[in-house]
Amino acid sequence: APRARAPRSNDGRRGSRVGQVVRAELASLISAGDIHQQRNPIKAQIRQMISIVDVTVTDDMRTAKVRVSTLGEKLDGLRAIRWLQDNRKSLRYELAQRLTHMRRVPELTFTDIDISSPVRVMALIDRLAAEARTTGGADEDGAGAADGGAEEGGEEDDELDFGLDDDDDDELVVDWAGKDP
Repeated sequence: APRARAPRSNDGRRGSRVGQVVRAELASLISAGDIHQQRNPIKAQIRQMISIVDVTVTDDMRTAKVRVSTLGEKLDGLRAIRWLQDNRKSLRYELAQRLTHMRRVPELTFTDIDISSPVRVMALIDRLAAEARTTGGADEDGAGAADGGAEEGGEEDDELDFGLDDDDDDELVVDWAGKDP
């Protein structure tokens, strides 16, 4: 009687490696634009705005989830994502032509990752920090913005201090062996 094959312990690593290969080849395909039987071709400029962020391949290697971000205008980004979704079969065919060592090339699903919102949040934080520096760091009640007021010497500190001061030594006694000092 044939024995059942034990599950491989390196399937996660294999999926990760396949994802990396698919990501690299897909990025190359998109930037080159050499795609067999394209549907609704887009301008090379829009194709160049597409960035493959990550490719996650399922354990059975049948499906690859491709996370994509686009730069530039929102309308151009929507066109690029639409183009990817419309041409997923052609892209898979081109991947199969390039990845001849793979028995099966996974079906592609594209997901748009909006990286603009975290960028906007970081820009807002930078702007608020710059405003705090130019206005002297005082908020509505007159206290300093970051540390609740001025430091001992009357000077305000724009940066957070995570270092240990001399007065912190008494409070921070750690005995890793579990014994009292």
